[in-house]
Amino acid sequence: MHCPRYVAVSLIWSLFIWLPGCSGDDGDGGSTPSDTPSDQSPASSQPPDSPDPGTDTPASSTDRDRDGYTADEDCNDNDASVNPGEDELCDLKDNDCDEKIDEGVQSTFFADLDQDGYGDDAASVDACTAPRNYVDEACDCDDNDDEVYEGAEEICDLKDNDCDNATDEDTGLTYYPDADGDGYGIEAGAVTSCQKPEGFTPQAGDCAATDATTYPGAPEACDNLDNDCDGLIAVSYTHLTLPTNREV
Repeated sequence: MHCPRYVAVSLIWSLFIWLPGCSGDDGDGGSTPSDTPSDQSPASSQPPDSPDPGTDTPASSTDRDRDGYTADEDCNDNDASVNPGEDELCDLKDNDCDEKIDEGVQSTFFADLDQDGYGDDAASVDACTAPRNYVDEACDCDDNDDEVYEGAEEICDLKDNDCDNATDEDTGLTYYPDADGDGYGIEAGAVTSCQKPEGFTPQAGDCAATDATTYPGAPEACDNLDNDCDGLIAVSYTHLTLPTNREV
């Protein structure tokens, strides 16, 4: 008798658990069923979905932002605008990974306290955009006066409006010394000013600085003086009586 044994474990006669005892034929001369079909290889001990440990990608070799630089080259692998080959932009980032931010791309802005559009050369900052009360134009020689800046119109106000280091140039009136107070002055000692100085007058042409009766347009008197400053002197004549009878 051969070794195979069968044990029934169900009322269904077709279901049996094969308990091999030894190899060989069964009682009818058939082959002994095999635990493993002949056309299948034994199952692998490694699950089929497990990745091969030898093919894992190191973290330093990843390029998360897809900018062409791996994490060990890129100083920010989460931002495609940051890598060693990037041009520096004015965006508060170290775009080119040189450990400097916005170098060489910032603009200079100047404090403009009087809001005239021109800033103080001595108060400047470098930035990407103008801070509050800063402008990109300098050349304000008085940042507390909005009528004073480079290019402003010079007006007669005792200020250097156009920042050219000259005050009231070509704007004031000429005033002439008027010692006798007749409203006309002499050329000598004339000044240019925005306001009339004491003892001066805007009218020139006085030909007698110390005689208040002599000035252009004054009434001409018979006093051997040029009262009206016209260059002519009135002469007084003595009336002579001539004899009516002449000896011939």
